[in-house]
Amino acid sequence: MSFSSWGSNAGTVSSSGFEDWSSGGWRNRFPDNSGTKNPQTDPERIARIQHLENQIYNLAETVRDCDSKVDAAKQRLYDLKEKLSRTRDRAYQARERHLALGNKKAGLEGKIAGNKNRIRELRDRLNYTRDAYTIGDIKREIENRENNRWTLSDQLSNVTDAYYTATERMNSAENRINELERSVDSANEHVYTCREDCNLKKEKLAEFRNELSRLRSA
Repeated sequence: MSFSSWGSNAGTVSSSGFEDWSSGGWRNRFPDNSGTKNPQTDPERIARIQHLENQIYNLAETVRDCDSKVDAAKQRLYDLKEKLSRTRDRAYQARERHLALGNKKAGLEGKIAGNKNRIRELRDRLNYTRDAYTIGDIKREIENRENNRWTLSDQLSNVTDAYYTATERMNSAENRINELERSVDSANEHVYTCREDCNLKKEKLAEFRNELSRLRSA
């Protein structure tokens, strides 16, 4: 059954079919209280009261449920923001490690290139050096640099692997940040929607309670 707001004039019949007994206008129609309609026993008024009581009971339950939904939505938003904050911290650390390993990788690559150039220079010197003592020094340095070449190569391999791992972690964390930021935006919107829906239900509940109070005091 659908009920609309009642008219302001005494005896006005709303679209629900009930007269507006809450206005007290019936007293003007029957100043000696001898009228044929007694608001205390009028079946339409009693039916409306019963209807409002049922509506209030059901809507009160709905309001409690929507309050719980608002709380749950706010908690999810809080959790997502916390997760986003932690992910940003991890992304920052991954980015710092990525940069540090990148610098270390570049440094090792420079050392390897410099070592290679130095070995070539030393070998060129051997072609025109005649002093046996100097030749011995050059050969020992070449040998040391050849050994160091393999050490540097191993170090570069390890650093390169770590660099690519750090890069993947950094990219993964930044992608996760983008996902979480979208989730936070969606959760914000959900909180707003739940709160607005709950406020509308509370307003309707207040309207029902006010109407019921007026009817009971008529």
